Amino acid sequence: MQKRFILALLVPLLCVARSFDVISTNTSGVEVVIVPIHHGSLMLQFQGKVIYVDPDGKGNTSGLPKADLIFFTAGEKDTPANYAALRKPETVVVTAPLAEKKTYGAITAERAAGGYIFTMAGRRFYVSGNAAPAKLEPVDVAFVCMSVKCAANAPAVSNTVPAKVVFPYRTGNRNLQGLKSTPAKEIRLRNWY
Repeated sequence: MQKRFILALLVPLLCVARSFDVISTNTSGVEVVIVPIHHGSLMLQFQGKVIYVDPDGKGNTSGLPKADLIFFTAGEKDTPANYAALRKPETVVVTAPLAEKKTYGAITAERAAGGYIFTMAGRRFYVSGNAAPAKLEPVDVAFVCMSVKCAANAPAVSNTVPAKVVFPYRTGNRNLQGLKSTPAKEIRLRNWY
């Protein structure tokens, strides 16, 4: 309970004037903070560790913490200029697909369906990258590409992703207001632009 209270105080300080989400894990009082940055770029924070996925150098990262881990799902964004401001000397940058599951402290990362699955305290987070999600094992949270290239039929794609919470992203400013939550799946629309 005390950890949750402290997190509730810290998150607004880290994310002033930003939208963010907090996902509870299987460990009491331990949560994952999600911050949308731009298009397909996002930040995950877990137990003091910060992961950036696909930083493109365009989103506003001022006031956000430096990265412990930076992952790229596709090679077109992985130029050092795009993540120089996020990096500290010990930051691990993954620019090529992982050949096998790797553990970084309490965070496990594995390549999956064109993106990555990050496991943190029993919760699985899938980030699709710029590809349409292929067959995928069930996850707790999914960031799903919704550009026209990835999802010709956005509602159908969101319904088939086996996740409890779906964040449509990489939308290209596509109107996704037609996506509807169901009792088994929550759709969270956020501002990625």
